Amino acid sequence: MAGGRDDELPEQDEENDFDEESQDELELKSNKSTVEDDDEDDDEPPSRLETHVRRADIRSARDLFGEEICARARGQQRLREHLKGTILVSIDGKERYLFDWSADDPRCTPNAQGDKADCRIEMHEEDLLKILSGMLNPQIAMLSDKMTIFGRGELAVYFFNLVAARH
Repeated sequence: MAGGRDDELPEQDEENDFDEESQDELELKSNKSTVEDDDEDDDEPPSRLETHVRRADIRSARDLFGEEICARARGQQRLREHLKGTILVSIDGKERYLFDWSADDPRCTPNAQGDKADCRIEMHEEDLLKILSGMLNPQIAMLSDKMTIFGRGELAVYFFNLVAARH
């Protein structure tokens, strides 16, 4: 097609808008901000990405109820007021873990004895792992009798906010 459009386009310079020197400066600034970000306080709670990476390493209830669940609780201070109390989790009728956030710092005790807790959850380890991976919604698990809740049910709901996979 002859005519109009080709004539209307401005001539293109063969040089880029940025010369090599300005591109190098941009890369240096970018690298500097990355280094500065790495030097920030390590006291901050883990990011969602870090939490997600850790979740991939959890292969059993014991892995979760070790230090992991307490670390997640410390990183989710917004849940603090909803999780004041004790939660006893019984896995396959064999393993028992007591999660306690009635004090300032959350604690989880393996091989917990007794049934005294504000909330008691009984479930199979397979279902717990499905909740961890995101394959099973905790509310669906509660409604479909994949777990049994005794006592303060709202504690169980907020507790599973610490356990369930986030996408």
